[in-house]
Amino acid sequence: MKYANKKKRPPKTAAQLRRHAATSAELRYGVCLTDELLANILDKIQNHDGHHPDCYFEDKQSNTRSTWIVTHEGQQMRVVYDSRLKILVTFLPMGDIFEFPKVAEEP
Repeated sequence: MKYANKKKRPPKTAAQLRRHAATSAELRYGVCLTDELLANILDKIQNHDGHHPDCYFEDKQSNTRSTWIVTHEGQQMRVVYDSRLKILVTFLPMGDIFEFPKVAEEP
């Protein structure tokens, strides 16, 4: 049975996502996300032509969010970009990719 009086959560705003991205960048990579760095990363993602060595597409998470690998000062960072709001959502750890264990072949 569904709850009739349950209120729907309001959507996240760009300011909330920017604050979360800055916090996760500091926590996971030790990088202070300044306006200049944010503009630089967004420019790399939005103007990506497939030949830029500092930025490449990794995976699509949903209809509006995608994961990118961006290099900043020699350090690779995984970022989630929201194409609807045109902003970075969060920074993910590089080792967060799940791989299935390989099954040994039977002789």
